[in-house]
Amino acid sequence: MSFFNNFTKQLQSGLEEVQKEAQKFQSDFTPIAKRTARLVQEKFGTIEDISELPEEYILLEKKVDALRQVYKKVLAITATYEIESYDYPPNIQESVSDLSKTLAEKFKGLQKATTAAEAEKALTSSSTDPLASLPKTLAHEISKAAKQSHDNLIQFGEENALSKVLLKFSEAQSKIGTKRLEQDQMIITEFNKKLQDALDKNFQETQSNRKKVEAARLNFDTLRYEVKINPEKQESLQGQLDTYEDELVNATTVAVQSMKKLIEPAESVNLIILFNKIQLQYHKAAAAELESLIKDLEAVPLDEEDDEEDEEEE
Repeated sequence: MSFFNNFTKQLQSGLEEVQKEAQKFQSDFTPIAKRTARLVQEKFGTIEDISELPEEYILLEKKVDALRQVYKKVLAITATYEIESYDYPPNIQESVSDLSKTLAEKFKGLQKATTAAEAEKALTSSSTDPLASLPKTLAHEISKAAKQSHDNLIQFGEENALSKVLLKFSEAQSKIGTKRLEQDQMIITEFNKKLQDALDKNFQETQSNRKKVEAARLNFDTLRYEVKINPEKQESLQGQLDTYEDELVNATTVAVQSMKKLIEPAESVNLIILFNKIQLQYHKAAAAELESLIKDLEAVPLDEEDDEEDEEEE
């Protein structure tokens, strides 16, 4: 009997725990169900007794949403600076030519290989052409073309005026391309990243505060409606109703402060100024490089052979 009694007590205790959990779940679920039902009614316009938020709050929401769109729109464009070849679209003919050269190099490497290790190295090694590793910017591609043209010309003899000009042209364009990459990196880290951080943190924080306002408003209106249709509950629910009203006021105050801080123009204006300063620094450097290049090119003397031919013709 002792075992049976203990088992009965344990079973009864377990049932009581289950019942308590069920009651707790019901008490937790009921408010959620009521809020959900009210939210659906509001969305479909079947209920009009909705607490009005301050006009200042509503206007701030619109301003915040507009500013978010500004950030997104600008970032969608300036993300271009994260693409190295944005000023030099893919060139199919050149790509095929580069691929052919790479395959030819690997084929030569395989021909010379005497062991499996050497063959693997030939297949996995990068191109031996230093120009192949240049960044894919327009300036670097111009530099590459000028250097290759220079190398082709000097196959037939010593340097002449044109080969010298091509070499100087190549060096200057390479420097300009490097300056462009420095500009891009500055824009990525000092502008793009800060815009994205603002979207991920500041705007998200404000959005979270706005959601708390909506949740508090929904709690208040749900209970207020229940009191309205059940006047006999006025006294018992008044304390909770006052609490919900205070929560709504506090949440609205926090959200207003958050949104006001977010839409202050100083940070956004400073970012735009910084963006233009970065661009200006690059263009000044490029202009200085081009001015120096032009002076150097104009100082290159004509070939002596050409001068001699001119004298003979005279």
